[in-house]
Amino acid sequence: MSGTKQLTPAMRETFGKIADLLIPAYNHLPAATAVGVHGKLLDDVLTFRPDIVDAFMRGLGTIEAGTLSANLNSLYRDDPEAFGALSLAASGGYYMSPEV
Repeated sequence: MSGTKQLTPAMRETFGKIADLLIPAYNHLPAATAVGVHGKLLDDVLTFRPDIVDAFMRGLGTIEAGTLSANLNSLYRDDPEAFGALSLAASGGYYMSPEV
């Protein structure tokens, strides 16, 4: 799928930080990156949901690791479609993991 081919290692790392902020470890459940949500699971989500790729890439492009929380809050307010795509990719990948 063309969307996953555009993802650089740095973009995957940024997405992993987003995913861990949205889905941290809790009790017996692992954090998002602990199950690889920023790797093959992300590829799978974007393959299964090509309709979110543009919004996902747009949202990911606005995030800076140093101001992650503020950037996500702004994205939520200013571009809910992009925020939703990032959230869907994180939660969808997470719940596709056998570990979860």
